[in-house]
Amino acid sequence: MNIILGCDPLLMPLTGIGHYTYQIGKGLHTSNDVDHLDFYAHGRFFEPRELLERHECPPLAQNQPIMSGVFSSLRASVARSRLAVKAYQHVIPWLDRLQLGGKRDAIFHSPNFMLPSFRGRRIVTIHDLSTLRFPEYHPASRVMLVNDQIKKATRYADHIITDSVLVKQEIIDRFSVSPDCVSAIPLGAETRFCPYETSSTSSVLNALSLTHKEYFLFVSTVEPRKNVQRLLQAYKQYRQSVAAPLPLVMVGAQGWADQSFRSLIEDLVAKQWVVLAGYQSNQSLAYLMSSAKALLFPSIYEGFGLPALEAMQSGTLVVTSQGTSMQEICLDAAIYVDPLSVESIQHAILKASEDSREQSEAIQLGLEYAKSYSWEKCVEQTLNVYNTVA
Repeated sequence: MNIILGCDPLLMPLTGIGHYTYQIGKGLHTSNDVDHLDFYAHGRFFEPRELLERHECPPLAQNQPIMSGVFSSLRASVARSRLAVKAYQHVIPWLDRLQLGGKRDAIFHSPNFMLPSFRGRRIVTIHDLSTLRFPEYHPASRVMLVNDQIKKATRYADHIITDSVLVKQEIIDRFSVSPDCVSAIPLGAETRFCPYETSSTSSVLNALSLTHKEYFLFVSTVEPRKNVQRLLQAYKQYRQSVAAPLPLVMVGAQGWADQSFRSLIEDLVAKQWVVLAGYQSNQSLAYLMSSAKALLFPSIYEGFGLPALEAMQSGTLVVTSQGTSMQEICLDAAIYVDPLSVESIQHAILKASEDSREQSEAIQLGLEYAKSYSWEKCVEQTLNVYNTVA
């Protein structure tokens, strides 16, 4: 098989979709089932080994792009400007037709919602429908771009991949897509996410003035769609209700947010209740995950919720949202909250802070459930979809 993998998520420091793209790309690069592999984004081809090796090293400075030039700048500005969205939508398809015209014998897999102008076989991964279901949690320009691309993908893709059964069913119901054309393929967690002894994690914890199992952890881009405002309000109430509260460490890049949201974060940081740890390397994140008392991840909506799986695999208790895809992963190995209720989240934080037999059992169940997920399985099932459309 000849495969072209969309690689635009690899051109910036890796977040959720970036990690997915990296793992799929790495698996395809070493697969005996793939005769030739190209990486493609923004009207040009990239050498797969070069991009993959860049992410084997420590991360680039936050928001520093790998790709430079006019199209990188245009892509970055899309999140801020409706005019940029329109420019992107007009210029990139022309480049796609020019560059991909001679590759019609290949299968193009877009890992990030967006199908190019390509006349060969097309597969797209749609991770979630958050811009359709919760547009208020995204910049308007992002909503316009992503929703347009999702509708295009559901119309023209030969096959759609989702991260969860929940999103698969949403796509079938909303766009009347045949169930045979949609595959739910769960993600995996890197093997570096595992329980660690304190001798391994001390340097990372010391740098942030943290103590093993004496802090809560939040991992995600810090923006409203992750329900951060309610989480922080609940955490503030928790701090005010107990004698010896644990700090909250927030790991992730700063995303889009309004001023009231930023003011709440700044207030809690100023009180030294919250630690903004920023973007961390994969290994540092693994140490932080293993050493946390609990992962607090009460998202309103997730296509999968990779941090929850990483926490379970690390032997860390998970606090997350009921009625979401996270329940597919965690089953009965988590403390569930109503993500729209500050009081529910506060109660769960208090419960997670306590040592109990119930919490210990949840952690052991999480370690067991996590064994059924791996990036190797994800790549294998993705290759099965390629063979289906070949």
